[in-house]
Amino acid sequence: QLDGEAKSIHLARDEQGPLAISRVPDMAITTVKKTTLFRQTSLVIAAQMKGSFPYVPPQTAFIFTPEENLPAGLYIKKCIGKVLGDGMYNIMVENHSFTEVNIPRNTKLGVIEIIRQVIRKIALNIS
Repeated sequence: QLDGEAKSIHLARDEQGPLAISRVPDMAITTVKKTTLFRQTSLVIAAQMKGSFPYVPPQTAFIFTPEENLPAGLYIKKCIGKVLGDGMYNIMVENHSFTEVNIPRNTKLGVIEIIRQVIRKIALNIS
C-alpha cells in the first residue's frame, strides 16, 4: 500500500542495511490532533514524527510499522509511504469495533524506517 491505496509492489532496502547496529532514535509517528473514528469505519489521519530529529526530507520513502498497543478495535496495516511536503504522514486507521473510538492528540501510531533504495517497482493490474 502507498498512502493507504494499493498501487504497486515495492522491493526496498532499509537505511542501515541488514548488519548495521541501529543508532537512530525511535522514529515514532504520532497523531497531530484528537480524532474520532466512528464504528466500523476507516479514516486517513494526519500524523507527524515525534520530535525534530532526525530530519526526513519531503518525498522520502518509508516503511511504517504500527504500534502494537493501539486502542481497542483500531487496526493499522504495515505499509510503504512517502513524506508529504509539509513533513506530515498520512496513515490509514481502521475501527473494527461496534463503538466509536477517540484517539487523543500525540497518540503513538507506530514507527517508520527510512528506505534507502527502492530496488524494483512492480505495477499491479487493477481492473
